[in-house]
Amino acid sequence: MDAAKILALALLILALVAAIDLGLFVAWAVRRDAVAAGRAKPLFAPAWSVVDVWVGGQVFVTLLMTIMLGVMVAIAVVMGLTGSSSLSDQDKLLRDVVLPALLPSMALQNGLFVAVPAVYITRKYRQSLASIGFRWRPTGKELRTGVVLGFLMLVFGLSFGAAAQAVAQLLVSPEVLKGWLDAGKSLGNEDFIKDAISSPVYRWMILIAAGALAPFGEEFFFRGFLFRAVRHRFGLAAGVVVSSIVFAAIHGAPLQVFLIIPIGIVLALAYHRTGSLWVVITMHAVFNSTQILYLIATQ
Repeated sequence: MDAAKILALALLILALVAAIDLGLFVAWAVRRDAVAAGRAKPLFAPAWSVVDVWVGGQVFVTLLMTIMLGVMVAIAVVMGLTGSSSLSDQDKLLRDVVLPALLPSMALQNGLFVAVPAVYITRKYRQSLASIGFRWRPTGKELRTGVVLGFLMLVFGLSFGAAAQAVAQLLVSPEVLKGWLDAGKSLGNEDFIKDAISSPVYRWMILIAAGALAPFGEEFFFRGFLFRAVRHRFGLAAGVVVSSIVFAAIHGAPLQVFLIIPIGIVLALAYHRTGSLWVVITMHAVFNSTQILYLIATQ
């Protein structure tokens, strides 16, 4: 996908988000007086409204993009002052900029994944984080359960992925399938990861980022916030389906979306059954870490 198509897609998404925001504002404004007079029920729930997750997601993206833009400007300024070569040198960019910034950027991203729902839950809803199954010190039972379920989920995910790819080979042309797989590798940063793990230092950075930081932040947002909000408003089935689809969608490529949805379903059901964020964080960590370790072992 070239730069023009990427820009067009970004503008389309921005326009869609703006249209939904405007619609929500108009709906709230039209009903405001009737709600105040007691003639109508509030359009949005005071707690666990799906709109909170929608707005919270936009706050997350806005903060993250603003910080990233500031970092990019700072890098450009430093390179200009030092007379460094152009960022078009991909090897130099990877070595001098991307990899050193990996852990800080992942920590920032997943810190926002935690901070945004935490503010809603503790400030707006007046609930403790324990109410969503999170305590700062996990129990041994939570960790053991997470490890066992994580390995079972890994086997299930790999089996489902292989089956889905086999079905795709029957349904689409080799060219289309190759395009999907290439898009998945690109959006999943597979080449970047393979380059990074060739260095012992960056190998551990990748493992920490993908195996610890990402599971912590993503489970906090997608299970602890999104899943709970949808389940509270529309029931368990809706919570599982919606949270799994959104979780898969942020990971990008067409084929990967269908492969990740079942993983999201397993995580949502495990969270619903155990009520513990640490269980699904551990499951997610086992799933990611095992795949990174496999890449390291086969490098």
